[in-house]
Amino acid sequence: MSENRITEFNLPTKIITGLGSIKNLAEIARGYGDNVLLITGRNSARQTGLLAKINNAVVTNSEFRLTVFDQIDPEPSCDNVNQVIATAKEKGCDVVVGLGGGSVIDVAKAVAALANKEGLVEEFMAGRDLIFPGIPCIAIPTTAGTGAEVTPNSVLIDRKRQVKESLRHPFICPKAAIIDAELTISLPPKLTAYSGIDALCQAIESYVSKGANILTDAIALQAIRLVSLNLREAFKNGSNIQARQNMLSAALLSGISLSNARLGAIHGIAHPLGLKYNLPHDLVCGVLMPYVLEFNLNFATGKYAAIAAAMGGLVRGLDKEKAANISIDKTKQLLADISFPWRLRELGARPEDFPQLAKESMPSGSLKANPRLVSEDDVISILKKAY
Repeated sequence: MSENRITEFNLPTKIITGLGSIKNLAEIARGYGDNVLLITGRNSARQTGLLAKINNAVVTNSEFRLTVFDQIDPEPSCDNVNQVIATAKEKGCDVVVGLGGGSVIDVAKAVAALANKEGLVEEFMAGRDLIFPGIPCIAIPTTAGTGAEVTPNSVLIDRKRQVKESLRHPFICPKAAIIDAELTISLPPKLTAYSGIDALCQAIESYVSKGANILTDAIALQAIRLVSLNLREAFKNGSNIQARQNMLSAALLSGISLSNARLGAIHGIAHPLGLKYNLPHDLVCGVLMPYVLEFNLNFATGKYAAIAAAMGGLVRGLDKEKAANISIDKTKQLLADISFPWRLRELGARPEDFPQLAKESMPSGSLKANPRLVSEDDVISILKKAY
């Protein structure tokens, strides 16, 4: 990073964190409105009792009206969002609560941004100006991965154009986020692993991004440390509430960092890859991560050495090149320890699709923020190595 480069740092979201902090939902919501739209996924929140807990936190306060929309797809589309917006308008909702993983929170943010506007979400993704703020959004993550509770974008699939893109604007940031590990205890080991690796990937990419600065560097490194120290335990012993809370903190920090520094080639390639094969975003990012780290290694050597140290690598006395390589070793070891898939072939990817996937990756802003310039041939090479 150039010492003379002018940078910005923004964090518009009020963050309430700690065990039991969900009890503050009614008080927080009261400051924004009394007609609440609660958005959540199709099954897990109801099955685990989280939906009932949130419902009680709001409905027991007679001043609130509550509408529940629990039909959010795992990889949400523009059609999904437009459907929820119609519900918000019909019910006259003045505050949105998103309860779930990154996909649910992304939908909640888009709905809140557009609930007081005319037009479809596709129009705004195509460049139509949001002009004025939407209605308030409160984000409550139940997975420790995306950091969507503090990011100014909503990642959606436009099925008509067959693309996965972001609706992006400062207005999209939630007004408040509640970070409570009690809501993540029921997360299965596999989803704990996938979401935790997503947080690590975001932290690493934002740390080495061309947009990184002194503030995002400190935040990203702390996220990397927290994942390295806690993901194995959260994976093996999901009832460890402190490990769960630390992982939520790591995801939160990764979201703050990426919002201000952007990401890199992993995310730039992951979006078209996940869309093509209908794969979870965090799974794709984790499989790609070691190969993109190797690709970038000589273009951010000092930072990769610092990542190695943050992940517990023994780097004292080593030169930067040797220390940097340890970051890749530590990443691979972490993936192995949580039984993460290693190869794209395991996910159903086909080498004959790689040229088209590379072409679809090139417009990505994340790819442009990567520390090393990336060509279509480079993307194909990364995919082949990951295959």
